[in-house]
Amino acid sequence: MGIICQAYQDFCSAEIAKISSGDVNSTDVQGPLHAATSIMKKLTPSPYVGQEASLFVNITLT
Repeated sequence: MGIICQAYQDFCSAEIAKISSGDVNSTDVQGPLHAATSIMKKLTPSPYVGQEASLFVNITLT
């Protein structure tokens, strides 16, 4: 359960960094975003959170 919480925290960090900097391509945005989507990719086969995780695998910020 902790790993999915980390993914959500990374998504939030990426969004906060995007709002703060205004640059979606900055490392402060792309780093946590990549970490979060990587975690979600690993969770996709899970029978418990796999369906939810699959929704977040391809998130991008614009």
